[in-house]
Amino acid sequence: MIDFNYPGSTLKSFDLHSLYFGCTVNSQQTEAGAIGCTVQVTATKAGTGATVGPKLINFAPANAVAGTGVSLQSGMAFASFSDLTGLSSVTLQIVLSSIPAAAQADTVLYIDDVVHTNHDLQLGEAVLDFVHQGTFPASEDVISAQLSTSALPAVLDLLVQARGELRDHIVQRVRRLPPDIEGWITEARQLHADIEDAEAQAQEISAEAQEWLRRQEDAKDAEQKRALLHLELEYNSALADVLENINGVTGSLDAIQDHLAEHRFVEAVSLLKTSEEHIHSLKLFQTSTALSLVEAEIATLRRFMVDDIGRQWDDCVAIDAKKRSMTVKSGESPVEISALVTALQALAVFRPTLNLLVSRVETAIFSPVMDFWPGDKTVSLNAQRDTIEVSERNEQTTAQSLLHDLESTFSFFSDRLPSSLAISLSRILVPRITSKLISPWLLDAVPLSVKDLPVLYEIQSQVARFRDMIRLLEWKGEEDLTDWIENAPQVWMSKRREVSLDGIREILPRYINRLKVVERTEAHQSTNSVLPGDARVHLGDEAANPQINSTAVDDEEDLSAWGLDEEESDHKKDSGQAPADEAEEAWGWAEDNDGGPSTDAQAERKASKTGQANGHAPPHERPSALRETYAITGIPEPVLETIRQLIDDAMSLASARSDPAYAPLASAISSLYSVPSLILAMYRASSPYYYAKLEAGNALLYNDSLWLAEQLAALDKVHLGTTAAKPLFDADLATLEVFGKVRFETEMETQRNTLRDFLRQTRGFVNCALEPYSTECDNAVNAIVDHVRGLHGRWTDVLPTSSLLQSLGLLLSTVTSAIVVDIEDMSDISEVESQQLARLCSRISNLEDLFLPSGTTTTIPGQAPDVPLTAVYSPHWLRFQFLVQILESSLADIKYFWNDGGLKLEFSAEEVVDLIEALFADSELRRRLIGEIRRSSAASS
Repeated sequence: MIDFNYPGSTLKSFDLHSLYFGCTVNSQQTEAGAIGCTVQVTATKAGTGATVGPKLINFAPANAVAGTGVSLQSGMAFASFSDLTGLSSVTLQIVLSSIPAAAQADTVLYIDDVVHTNHDLQLGEAVLDFVHQGTFPASEDVISAQLSTSALPAVLDLLVQARGELRDHIVQRVRRLPPDIEGWITEARQLHADIEDAEAQAQEISAEAQEWLRRQEDAKDAEQKRALLHLELEYNSALADVLENINGVTGSLDAIQDHLAEHRFVEAVSLLKTSEEHIHSLKLFQTSTALSLVEAEIATLRRFMVDDIGRQWDDCVAIDAKKRSMTVKSGESPVEISALVTALQALAVFRPTLNLLVSRVETAIFSPVMDFWPGDKTVSLNAQRDTIEVSERNEQTTAQSLLHDLESTFSFFSDRLPSSLAISLSRILVPRITSKLISPWLLDAVPLSVKDLPVLYEIQSQVARFRDMIRLLEWKGEEDLTDWIENAPQVWMSKRREVSLDGIREILPRYINRLKVVERTEAHQSTNSVLPGDARVHLGDEAANPQINSTAVDDEEDLSAWGLDEEESDHKKDSGQAPADEAEEAWGWAEDNDGGPSTDAQAERKASKTGQANGHAPPHERPSALRETYAITGIPEPVLETIRQLIDDAMSLASARSDPAYAPLASAISSLYSVPSLILAMYRASSPYYYAKLEAGNALLYNDSLWLAEQLAALDKVHLGTTAAKPLFDADLATLEVFGKVRFETEMETQRNTLRDFLRQTRGFVNCALEPYSTECDNAVNAIVDHVRGLHGRWTDVLPTSSLLQSLGLLLSTVTSAIVVDIEDMSDISEVESQQLARLCSRISNLEDLFLPSGTTTTIPGQAPDVPLTAVYSPHWLRFQFLVQILESSLADIKYFWNDGGLKLEFSAEEVVDLIEALFADSELRRRLIGEIRRSSAASS
């Protein structure tokens, strides 16, 4: 059975068109074969349930004999149906087969390729409901179903059926209406007739409206013709006026030519402007040929007139650039200059003519006198009657002589030129002349020295007279002169400041290579310090006042040629080497973050430790003097001289307040006192660039800064003693000293970093006895020794001896402290490594010859050797020396050093114990010594 009534089906019916069928036997033992059969087809109509059929179809396989085993695949029978439409189900049943009746129950029917058309009930009804009532289906299956082309015929049939039912329903309703429907039909026909009458009336009204519009167009056309006739009349009248005006203008042009021939330029210009106004008033005929010819003739006449007036102008105001002269012919010329000015103004060409006149006057008259630096030429302006010219003079041109020449020149312009021209000329010329006069003439005339300030007062007075003359002439452009007169003190102060700062910029490159040796003597309380080896350093009982003695030394020469080494040696033989605390007090160095060598307290502690270790009493203080020599460049002295001159000028101004020539500059005294601060700021900002070019630049910068600060402090005391004013340089001196110290501390930090880089190459001395580490350690230590000795040679002739030793001591302390830390960090030191470390440290120890009191690194035969002062200037030196001894000593030696040799002053008990454990194998002697060291340390604490 073929049926569409399965769950979820949306089909209304289907049509069966064709199929293939065949019969076979259902056998499980033998291969099934096709058999002949007769099949009954019965169908049921959808909706009505009516039965269609039955219809019989036969299947007879070709060459088939029952039981022969012919396969069903060899061919099936085809059956088509034309009347099986609108079905709800189809039943196919075998009614007859070719096998015996007993076996017919095993007959099986096969069908294939069933061709049918489905009619969807819900899709057709959904479309019908939407068309008829505008509603959507409620079922989600219907909404989501696909409307295939096979379902369209059923949908269309349903729509046609619904339309027929609706038409029948309307017909039936109309037939049931009451009998008065005929009256309605009559009224409808009458209404139709009325509508036709209304349309006819509307057509008549439209025709009348079209007629009215036609008549209105005719009226408008008539009005336009009337207006055209009026325009023709006006044009004829205007044409007559134009011809009359052209005739009048033509006559005026002839008159203009007559005026030009007689040099009556004012009348000619007036008549030309009138003619141009007449022509411009004829607006309706601007493009006519006749009017264009007249305008061209007027333009030609205007150009001729401008050229003629220009020639007369050049003749009246004659300027010769080659002869550098200017002649004004106001009385000799047939034309007055004032008339030419009026004509040029009327022609609107006066401004270009005036600009050209100004340019020519500047080029021929003023530029030869003013466009060069004061003092370069000897020329002047000479005014005689109608001519002014540039002539040579016997003396150099100055600001005063230039002011006199300008006064005479302006008077010449005022006398010889018309007032209107002179005033117009002044608006352009005076600002330019005053600008050139102020810079550079008046600025260069401002004196620098205070004793020459009366000259400035005279210049101010002369400039004031020149300004008053410009005002009297009612000229314009004197404002810059007024400002200069009022600001003359500020101008003098600015020039003085600028010259001073420019001088500093010139001093730096000029004097940087000129070295000088100066001597510093400073009185203070000193002590007879007891140094290692019982070597005493005594300070000489020199005078207490500081004294500076300088000797010029050229940078190209060897400083030793001036006997510096001998002076230092002799001086130290007489007075001894200054202890560290005295040098620190003299130079202000400290071994802190701010830079410099060791502090006073550290030096005293070191000296105290040294003295106690050797069994000496504390030092005894007594008055002494420290005298040392050091090198400075040639820069500080001219800087000091510049500052001294500024202070002297400020003091001179303060003492001359009552003098009228100096009174205006009294307000500049405080500004003058501020210039030294700017000079020192300029020195601090610019000097590092130049000092960096020297081998010992930072050291020389340090010396120069402190020497300059010392001299300025002395100058400040003189200033206080004479004027009772507050100190001038307190902040500047402190800044200058800090600047010098910071620069040298930067140099020290650079050298420290260099030494640390060398030490990093040793890798903490680990495996220092094995290659290649042994070679690297040797190279690093040799580099350190060479670098320190190189710095000693570089700084020996530059720094004072105490500063030199302190600087080298600090650098050496950086090296020794780092080596001590590296060796202490080694947990196991073999005998070979101990010997290698001792040899490396001994090379560092050889640097103590740089700290000999005599200042030489060699020993004089027959003379007792000097004891190095290394322990005084290098804080970790004794600690380093004890470490070298420990590396080379036995347990007995270490015990002696601890009990009687002062080892406990430099190392703690645990540090010594760690070194012993790293150097010596475990033994009874080692354990006994360690216990003794710890017990003695605990007892002493």
